[in-house]
Amino acid sequence: MPTMANGKSILYKEYRVKPIVNDNNVHRIVVGSDGSYYYTNTHYGDTIRNNSSSGIPFYKAGKLPQGTIKQIFGDIQ
Repeated sequence: MPTMANGKSILYKEYRVKPIVNDNNVHRIVVGSDGSYYYTNTHYGDTIRNNSSSGIPFYKAGKLPQGTIKQIFGDIQ
């Protein structure tokens, strides 16, 4: 998973989404302390391009508001 532009580590928390009946895939959302969040629908994540050739195993799904990040991670600065 990526780090911040200044080289600092980003803390990540993983959430598993309850699968649909008869769905063998494990859906996961990973939230970063920088507000980014990622999605994968397999246990380990599929190797995807994600706008680069780095083989990042998650889709970048978006960016969360700062208030939501504080609720998830507390005051980490």
